[in-house]
Amino acid sequence: MIFINGDNEHDWQITLMFLVFGVLGALQGRYIFSPNQLYHYRMTAKGIYYTQQDNIPEVAYTISRGIGGLLIVGSIIAVGLVGPLALAGAGVGAFLAFKITNMKPQINHYGCKFSKKADITIYRGVYGIDIFGRPFDSEGHATIFTNAQKYENVLNDIIGFLPEHKLIEVSTRKEFGY
Repeated sequence: MIFINGDNEHDWQITLMFLVFGVLGALQGRYIFSPNQLYHYRMTAKGIYYTQQDNIPEVAYTISRGIGGLLIVGSIIAVGLVGPLALAGAGVGAFLAFKITNMKPQINHYGCKFSKKADITIYRGVYGIDIFGRPFDSEGHATIFTNAQKYENVLNDIIGFLPEHKLIEVSTRKEFGY
């Protein structure tokens, strides 16, 4: 924008505005649209059960709910001041604000069921374990990545739950499918 409006005496104001909106957009994209995930795993005799949740602080939800409440009040005031013609825009804004006031973290539940027969592919380079139940179905497949200290313990636990398994050790990421 500086090069487009190069002769303008208000270049710094436009530059500052775009800089602020750019930083806010980058932060919104990182922390709202693609936040870190919280995973909680539990291994049972029937399979692996885990939950996934966005790692967004509760303060962000509180702020969003407060903004939603202000939007509702603003919509009611707009209808009162402008009249019935404001119902179209203010009504949609009020409906969206009601949705915002109910924001809370969403928890997704997933799992992998163990069958008695399975192919277990391991790749020690990334501490990965890939489980394919036989016959193959989508509920009997899981890919697990652990840290170096717990890799052998997790592998031994999985092998203990799968009595008829075939252990396949691969040496490259391509063979592992990652």
